[in-house]
Amino acid sequence: MSIELLRQVSAQKLPVDCSDDEIRDGLLVLRSAGLIAAFTVRKQVNGQASSTVLVRVLAVTPAGWRLLERERDPSAATSTA
Repeated sequence: MSIELLRQVSAQKLPVDCSDDEIRDGLLVLRSAGLIAAFTVRKQVNGQASSTVLVRVLAVTPAGWRLLERERDPSAATSTA
């Protein structure tokens, strides 16, 4: 699922915010793996901090793009330049 989520993120215009629990957790996994640049934001409602935490995805990292390329073309992982 994480690679599919990375693929979905890479197709979106960034930055993008996500508050859905399941997707948010997946994005945090991708961030921990160094595949995306993202940070968490506590959403404010009427000037007060709420319990809703957003993940704001800023970019797919070079490592993320390399992984996506290897997934598209498995021979790219074994070729040397």
